[in-house]
Amino acid sequence: MIDLDKNMTSSKTFEEGGKPHSLIIRVIIVGVMIILCYLFLMIMLWNIQVRQNNEYNNKVKNLSIRRVRIPPLRGLIYSSDKMILADNITNFDLVFHLSEMRKSSRSKSIKYVMSEVEKFEKLIGRKSKITDKKLRNHMIVYPGVPIVIFHNLTNKERDNIFELSPLTPGVEIDVNYKRVYPLKEKASHILGYARKNERQTADDKKDFFYYIPDLMGKRGLELRYDVLEIEDKFSNQKIEVTGLRGEPGGYYLEVDNFGYANRKLANVQNPVHGNDIYLTLDSRAQTIAYDLLSEKGYTGAAVMLDVDTGAVIMMVSTPSFDNNKYISGWTQAEYNALINDKNFPLNNRAVLAGYEPGSVFKPLIGLALQNHSVAANHQFYCDGYTYFGRARVRCMAWKRGGHRDLDLVDALRVSCNDYFVDQGSQLGLAGLSGVLDSAGIGKDTGLEILPIINRGSRKYQYKGFYGKTRKPRWTTYDSGLLSIGQGIINLSPLQVAMYTAAIANGGKVYRPYLVKRMVDKNGLEVYNAQKHINSTLQAKSQYIDNIKEGMYQVVNDPNGSGKNAKNDIITLWGKTGSAEVGPRGARYKNTWFTCFGEYKGRRYSLVVLVERGHFGGSTCAPIARKIFERYLPMTDNDN
Repeated sequence: MIDLDKNMTSSKTFEEGGKPHSLIIRVIIVGVMIILCYLFLMIMLWNIQVRQNNEYNNKVKNLSIRRVRIPPLRGLIYSSDKMILADNITNFDLVFHLSEMRKSSRSKSIKYVMSEVEKFEKLIGRKSKITDKKLRNHMIVYPGVPIVIFHNLTNKERDNIFELSPLTPGVEIDVNYKRVYPLKEKASHILGYARKNERQTADDKKDFFYYIPDLMGKRGLELRYDVLEIEDKFSNQKIEVTGLRGEPGGYYLEVDNFGYANRKLANVQNPVHGNDIYLTLDSRAQTIAYDLLSEKGYTGAAVMLDVDTGAVIMMVSTPSFDNNKYISGWTQAEYNALINDKNFPLNNRAVLAGYEPGSVFKPLIGLALQNHSVAANHQFYCDGYTYFGRARVRCMAWKRGGHRDLDLVDALRVSCNDYFVDQGSQLGLAGLSGVLDSAGIGKDTGLEILPIINRGSRKYQYKGFYGKTRKPRWTTYDSGLLSIGQGIINLSPLQVAMYTAAIANGGKVYRPYLVKRMVDKNGLEVYNAQKHINSTLQAKSQYIDNIKEGMYQVVNDPNGSGKNAKNDIITLWGKTGSAEVGPRGARYKNTWFTCFGEYKGRRYSLVVLVERGHFGGSTCAPIARKIFERYLPMTDNDN
């Protein structure tokens, strides 16, 4: 018994002696699992704190930091005589900082802010455009930026506000800038206007949480030079550089959990302000021409070019509109009157309107005749009219029975319709088109402010036209009418000024331009215009000289049709014109005078158009004379 118990005890002990080994294995497995868990947590922490640190920091910042856009200051526009045509003047607005005016709830904040708005309304005697709805929307969308209560404060309003503002937390008078156009309606068709950009259509709307808009060009030069396009010399592609508009800056604003501003952070990116542009336009000539046309209530246009460069010295269209109203705002009655005006003041008649040129077209026809062997001294007998079947084209002869015997120079001097109808109809369209094409008729002028009319997704540019582009079947009658600037012919005053300048300079049709140069805020020149020849008149120099002789006699001969333009300041070469338009029984005349001359080394081309005038010689020629008489003496001391 004793020996058996001993054997059993030793056997049990042996069996139990195996348990420590399995326990150790279990401990090791548990330990490895714990270590793996800790390792996994460490890797995750490393991934979050190190690898994804920037991502999470940005997310945190987005919860507490807002990027605010700083609008750039728009560049100025100067005339050639150093007058500011588009300026930025100091403007004052009353603003409320809502973060300093909050109450315990949004409804209580709105009630309090609106009560403060009423106090200031009574103080300055003006109604604010702020409503409960607008205020609530601002609190939701723009809680971090101040809300404007009153725009464009007067000096008296500012003084009154200063008395009350220290007693009201969050009230500030904000200093900013407003666009103004000192010449108002006298240059509005050229300058156009700029208005605040809308976030919805802005290219950089995603770059800023709070989008503070700047002025964006909407029409005219303000639109064309909003951003400057120049051709890269290496790639021959157009690239965009800073123009009038400039480039925005920005800063970061720390906000609380409701989006209200806590503080402005130090890392501010300053905006790049817009560049200034200097025009070829002379404000003195612009003012004189506009006043002469508008003081008599004329509907029309006037254009003056530098004969040797194509630079636009003056470009007027009447009636016009005050482009400052696009900044300060139109009343509904004012805007309705503008768009419903039967004289269409929004139309730039100098470059966009099309007119039958009448007899101011005859110098080009005279070149075409000479090109086809009609000698300048060839004698033609004018009996006062020309027949085309049953139709009769009359000649406005200054004596009964017609002008009798005359040559090309005489025909220009007295503006003989019979001469040009008879001779031009024999050439036909093919014989006339060579000179007309070379004069730029039916082609783009290249002026910067074209095209400026947008209709849907398409853009239209007025080019002018004549017969071959508009009529499938051309007749001798059409050629006859075209030869006196009527029928299938449509030109702008600018185009007439261009070919008149070409006759003056010997045949070069220069591209007209308004902007001479652009400079940045450091005075460095960004752009400088170079003169460019669009085409050259298809005519020998002797033929052009013959036309000049006729145009000289138009003004300087006692019987010339443009004798009313003769003056003691400048010797002029010119041509009158009158074109009958309108339906039968209600016809009227559009009257013209085009001319060129030299004054103290500079040569000028000038065109005057008046709708519903009497005759070119009696309506337009005197205006041209007065423009030169008043303007040229002003240039005597110019550098």
